[in-house]
Amino acid sequence: MEKRNNQNNKYSQHGFTLVEVLVASMLSLVIIGVATTILLTTTNLFTSSAHMRNDKLICDGVISYLEECVQSASYLEITDKAGYDRIKENNSAIQYITISGAGYLETNGELIFFGKAYYGDATLSFNITEEGNYAIKVILYLYDAAGNIRASKSYILRAFAMELAKRSIIFSQDTIQETSYICFQTKN
Repeated sequence: MEKRNNQNNKYSQHGFTLVEVLVASMLSLVIIGVATTILLTTTNLFTSSAHMRNDKLICDGVISYLEECVQSASYLEITDKAGYDRIKENNSAIQYITISGAGYLETNGELIFFGKAYYGDATLSFNITEEGNYAIKVILYLYDAAGNIRASKSYILRAFAMELAKRSIIFSQDTIQETSYICFQTKN
């Protein structure tokens, strides 16, 4: 009998069958797949949130700068490059704000907010329309590197100094596109 038990022990092995190993492997792969999906979704969500926060900061910074210039302007004219050149001939104190060829905000030829360091891969454009005698509506567009609109915001900017002086904003056209110049003077 003892010989028989030794013989049975010889053939019985303590371990996993091929089916058990395959089932365990499949379960592991499913768990790893679910974990990877959750990780990628979370990463994309955080990246998207970061882009949205950054876009908001860029738009708010640009609008704050425009608002400061418009509110304190004693003279304000919305025109194009030729209009700016005409105005500058008659008044050397005139300053301007426009979007540079690179898609960044500039004043009098100087980039505002340090160019690419501030904007990242985003570029700007804006449309300006008249909102009464003492206000302008600015629609600011933020583009990604591929030229797709990433964000757009609309703002009404009031020219308080001009309103106090009862001077109207001058518009060379009804709606000014990306090549527009906001010409202004802060002293009489």
